[in-house]
Amino acid sequence: MSLAEVEEEAKKIIEEAQKKAKEIIEAATKKANEIKNKEIPEPLSEEEIEKITRQYEEKLAEIRLFHEEKRKAIEENYRRKKSEIIKEFLEMIVNAGT
Repeated sequence: MSLAEVEEEAKKIIEEAQKKAKEIIEAATKKANEIKNKEIPEPLSEEEIEKITRQYEEKLAEIRLFHEEKRKAIEENYRRKKSEIIKEFLEMIVNAGT
């Protein structure tokens, strides 16, 4: 095979590859536009959205109530321990002076 024949064969291969690439790009562009322009149905109805929202609001209220009860218990325990410590301290001071 001569150099000219090799070059001619290479040109044919390149042209064929460019033609295939153009076809692939056109098909991909067409498909992308179809997908882009396709309307997406609403995934959830308004009723379903409201139901889920209510469920999360109820769960949040339960969590807040639990947190508040826990906070109050911690504060009460702190007040009780604080009083006990102060009482013990005062007894130590009074007993130390006698």
